Amino acid sequence: MNELSPDTAIITEPLFEGTVGHAFILLCIMVVAGIAGGIVNFLLEGVEEPKRLKWIFFFKNVATGIAAALTVPLFLQMIGSKLVTETLTNPLRSLTFLAFCLIAALSSTRFLSSISERVLNDARRAKESAREATESAHDLQIEQLKLMGGIEFQEERWERSLVYLDEYLKHRPDDTGSLWRKAYILKRLQKIKEAHETITKAISLEKDCATYYYNRACYAALLSHDSSSVVQDLKKALEIAPDTIRQYLQNADTDLDTIRSTPEFIAFCRDNDLESNPVASD
Repeated sequence: MNELSPDTAIITEPLFEGTVGHAFILLCIMVVAGIAGGIVNFLLEGVEEPKRLKWIFFFKNVATGIAAALTVPLFLQMIGSKLVTETLTNPLRSLTFLAFCLIAALSSTRFLSSISERVLNDARRAKESAREATESAHDLQIEQLKLMGGIEFQEERWERSLVYLDEYLKHRPDDTGSLWRKAYILKRLQKIKEAHETITKAISLEKDCATYYYNRACYAALLSHDSSSVVQDLKKALEIAPDTIRQYLQNADTDLDTIRSTPEFIAFCRDNDLESNPVASD
């Protein structure tokens, strides 16, 4: 059976018994290094002051050195170093830790400023990340409302779809596609005036959609609006998407029945080679 040499045993066996003892030894290292660094800084400054003031500068340097040395574990954690835990089993790593603490104490003012700035930056980044995560979760919930509204819309469950769309539009009031769906639903619930108002809002946000103008013309006709305003919307729709709107108009849409005999509509159909009273296809 092979036995470990004394040198190997020193490296592999725990240096300190228990985490409390380990923490106490590291604390002693930090304090000693801080005092040593403070004394060196005091001597290097060469303060030319009365004896009483010299003592003030001395204790100031020592206190600053200790403070800087005590922040070394935080610094090591921030850079992802495992030096503190490695000192449990390897005494040579304790010397490295001592060197870190001494360097921190010698540059105490700059070291503390650097640490505090980094901690504040990390805190700001963490706060920003938390805010972004919250916003992402909120956005996901809002998009889920739109999705559920679309599903209910496809299934022609108008009341349930309207509930989801109304809630969604509270957060995304400028979504023209959802405004169109809402107007479409309102018309089928016989709320024609609200449908007209809703599609008008959609048009104010997106002025180049032929379907919006055509639907508003239908709603206006159902509300017995002036035929000239209805025809104006039909002209705009035909201008944007002639093939699609021609097909709509040739399908004998009953929504337009109230204006088919008006001079404005008859003239519109004549000018665009359309039948003013088409026969519905089977």
